[in-house]
Amino acid sequence: MEGVREALSMAAEAGDAACTAAAAAWAARAGGAWGRALLPRLPRAPRAAAAAALAAHLLAQHRAVNGVKPAEVFAMVTKGDSINYLHSMTDLTLASLSNTAALWSLYGKTEMASIYCQLLLNLNTSE
Repeated sequence: MEGVREALSMAAEAGDAACTAAAAAWAARAGGAWGRALLPRLPRAPRAAAAAALAAHLLAQHRAVNGVKPAEVFAMVTKGDSINYLHSMTDLTLASLSNTAALWSLYGKTEMASIYCQLLLNLNTSE
């Protein structure tokens, strides 16, 4: 958590709204009340939603590798997915689908991994 605090203070000193939002999203996702309290007061950067969604997926991947229960990992994936869908971020949706397929494979559910791979292959990404 100290690393997140340091990143947040450095981004605020530099006046970088996107980095400040990303660091605050990490703090909020890590479960700190301090980070959750900061999130509503941040200026809204255009890519703040993308940073929050990416933070959710990276945290889910980190938790999965470190042995957290699958229900908690997929709850974090769902939070990131909801942000992706809400803001129509196709690039992060594709990354999320591939990450979810890898997570299902990690937990030994090859059928679910195959379904997500098929969804990824058949998704129309033309905009």
